[in-house]
Amino acid sequence: MEKPTIFGQDDDGVVTLALPERDFDRLFERGMALVEEASLYLDGEGREMARDLPRELAGQYGSQAMALTTRLMRMASWLLIHRSWIENEIDDAQAASEKATLRLDKLPAPRNSPSFSALPLGLRELIDRSISIQQTLMAFSNAGSTSHANTRENAVAAQQSILRSAFWNDGR
Repeated sequence: MEKPTIFGQDDDGVVTLALPERDFDRLFERGMALVEEASLYLDGEGREMARDLPRELAGQYGSQAMALTTRLMRMASWLLIHRSWIENEIDDAQAASEKATLRLDKLPAPRNSPSFSALPLGLRELIDRSISIQQTLMAFSNAGSTSHANTRENAVAAQQSILRSAFWNDGR
């Protein structure tokens, strides 16, 4: 049986097993590939496009590129910390502590900028994809804690809850 990497418990005690290891691996690959792609874009085509932008838009481009880089570095750090936790290289407390310092929820929303639509398409697409991954990571961070303790017990409780809801709709 595949070990869940993130789990949470709602107010009723129902356990949610949110991210099997294979799904985390896909998310990890997506996130790291985006970091690489953004780096190549910003150092190549993006740099060339920025040179041709009007001065005020070039400043906005620089701000958005820096915010994108910050977002991607925080996401990559989160992914690397989580991978270390999965592989038991760090304990629960260390993983939670390190993830808490990343503050994925405190990154600016660039789409709210009035000139966002005037930025080069390549940059906008990278920003949109980074926000999508950021939101996924935040959802998993908010869904549960990083704890290996009681995983089996929680899995059993989850199955019991599913059975109860399937056969008894009177609140038992």
